[in-house]
Order: sequence, then structure tokens, then C-alpha cells
Amino acid sequence: YLGHLHAKDRSSATLRAVRSDLKGFQTWWEETYRRPFSIEIVAARDIQRWRRVRQQHDGVKPSTINRATSSLRGFFRWAVASNFRTSDPVQGIGEVPTPELAPQGIADEGVDALLRTVASEKDPKRRQCDQAALALLVYVGLRVQEVCQIQLRDLDLEGGMVTVRRGKGGKARRVPLHSDAQEMLRRYVHEVRCPDGLTAVGSDAEREPLLIGKQVTLKGQALDTGHTAA
Repeated sequence: YLGHLHAKDRSSATLRAVRSDLKGFQTWWEETYRRPFSIEIVAARDIQRWRRVRQQHDGVKPSTINRATSSLRGFFRWAVASNFRTSDPVQGIGEVPTPELAPQGIADEGVDALLRTVASEKDPKRRQCDQAALALLVYVGLRVQEVCQIQLRDLDLEGGMVTVRRGKGGKARRVPLHSDAQEMLRRYVHEVRCPDGLTAVGSDAEREPLLIGKQVTLKGQALDTGHTAA
């Protein structure tokens, strides 16, 4: 089979990986069933059992198991085509589910570029609103939808905390504020969001969204409460 792959101009790295995968499966099969490996009698249940052992007992990553399964799939497909077997034991066996990767953060250069762009905004109210949003996104690490849903009552500037009421999975959590984020949010609240004084504790106004936007279709671009993730 490796000669077949070589004839198809597969890379040396691919050949080494396939050889390692096939040898690993052969060794496992022989140690498990205590008999010499035989290509004719390998069954689908053997493949499934091998995968379970690799994942649950050996702690191998799903991506590694899936790569080895792919090697077996190619091998047994070739075996059937070459009349070494009458059926493919890997046929119908899917991949082991892999966990979702966490989103990648923006590089420092990108963060700096965002902050510089926002700082260059000439409209002071728009600038401070954008800086408040970036404070929550960049310094606190909230998701866009979470930032849009933050209410005035969720921001505890004195305690240096912000409450996320509907986080991932619908769970609430309290997140500490970076000192730079605290200062950016403090300026925004006192100069833009609540210039006439903070809202009364327990009032309906306290439950309004923290961020505000501008109604660009209205004369004078009046301030309007709330942002959306869109």
C-alpha cells in the first residue's frame, strides 16, 4: 500500500504518517486479539473498539484519531480494490467529534490600530461611546452580543466589576474591569451616558442599555439608547 501511495507521488511526510498509523493499528490489533494481524478478518467493530481505546484509555486527541482513521480508510479501500478483501470495514465510520476551538484574540498591533482609529474620531460623544465599547471588548474580553446587552445597572465602576447577565449558555457572571477600561467607561458614563447624574438605583432607567448610538437619519443626529450586534 505504501508503494501504491509512493507511485501516486505522495509526500515523504504523508508516507511516514500513514506507515505510523497502520503500524500502530496492527500492533494494537495483535496485542488485543493475541494473534498475527490478518487483513482479511479485520471487522468494523475492531475499528470502533480501537478508536474508543485510543480516546478513552490512551487520551489521544480526536484530531489524531481522525487522521489515523483516514489512513485506515485509504488502506482498506485500496485492499478492496486490489481484491485482498471483499468489504471495507471502515466504510460508514465517521469522524470522532472535535471540540470547538476558542476564538482567536486580536494581535496587539490590531488592538492598537483599533484604539488609534477610535481616538481619531472628531465627534467627542461618538468617540467616547466607541471607546466604551472597545473597553468591554478588548480589555474585559466580552463578546459583541454581551456588550450590546450590558445595562447601566450592570456596571460597577467603584467596585471595578461588570455583570454579564446573559453570557454563553445563558449563564450570568461578574467580570473584573481592567484599570484602563474603568477609566474609559467612567468618562463615557459621566460625560455622555449620564451627563445629568447617575440614574436612581432600582429605577427603570437603570435597566436601559449602557451603550448609545446616533440616529443618523434624524436632524442633529440625536442620541438613541442601545446597540445591536448587527
